[in-house]
Amino acid sequence: MTEKDSKKLESYITYLESINPLPLNRLEKKAYWINLYNALTVKVILDNYPVNSIRGIRPSGIIKPGPMG
Repeated sequence: MTEKDSKKLESYITYLESINPLPLNRLEKKAYWINLYNALTVKVILDNYPVNSIRGIRPSGIIKPGPMG
């Protein structure tokens, strides 16, 4: 992944974080949360690259393990 791609991913995550999902309808909310989850998952993998599996990534600090932990 190039630095340009990484910046695009960061911009996309920032954009998604700026959206208020409350007024969205049910299907739009589902799409929103799926897109945000997937973008953040890609970021976590890239931040910890190289990894064999996302399950090998352990949270640090006060963050508790999520569904893949």
